[in-house]
Amino acid sequence: MARTSKHWFYATIEWFEPAEQPESSEHLPLQLEKAKALIIEPKSLSAGLELLTQYVASAFIPTNLSNYEELFATAADADFVEIMATKVRVVGADWSSSPLPKLRAEAAFEIQVTGEFARVSLEKWQESNSPFWDAVIFSWNFEDNPSTEDLDLTMGNHLGMECVPVRDYPF
Repeated sequence: MARTSKHWFYATIEWFEPAEQPESSEHLPLQLEKAKALIIEPKSLSAGLELLTQYVASAFIPTNLSNYEELFATAADADFVEIMATKVRVVGADWSSSPLPKLRAEAAFEIQVTGEFARVSLEKWQESNSPFWDAVIFSWNFEDNPSTEDLDLTMGNHLGMECVPVRDYPF
């Protein structure tokens, strides 16, 4: 078996909004309105962002990258691999679109990589194949909510994204 190791990745997204918005906030968690009220007050901004964080998820999907098997250790027969973020953090919210706000967020992933990962120029590999951010998605995550289960709450529009390997846990 080829030698593999785990490596940390750090991803950020600038002002994403979901692909589809719910019709109203009526069936959304009450914590979202509480977060909105907290964020308006500068002294309670971090508490409001923390409330939102519990409803945001992120995943790294190496199979979205061209030639992913060169760098990412996955099951040989895997057509789809989803690695959930170890931690997600919301760092900004803008309610100009609603009922769900636009968000700035960051995520940390611990990902199994191949030995080739340490031997290649990652910048050149991304230029020839796919940038790592092509493997990252952010989404709203409301468990057991019939009013949102048919909506696509993954990121629709956003103003930029980045995903980079980092030496240590980024948070």
